[in-house]
Amino acid sequence: MVNTYELISQLEKEGMLKKLLGKGIVPIRYLNDKEMYERFLELMEEGQNKMDAYFKTSIEFKCSSKTVERVVIKMES
Repeated sequence: MVNTYELISQLEKEGMLKKLLGKGIVPIRYLNDKEMYERFLELMEEGQNKMDAYFKTSIEFKCSSKTVERVVIKMES
């Protein structure tokens, strides 16, 4: 089964994401969620532990760590 992040990335590669966003089929916040998730993954790859990656991502995106955690869960589901 494909997770949400993989599906959004696939749609973007196929040029369909912008069309779906334009038609209102996919909410615009998914672009921000995708960017936030990618930053979280970068921090994890740099060796940050999960809680620090949540915290640092939340500072960069000016939201709570819980919001970042929810986005990560959504993108991985």
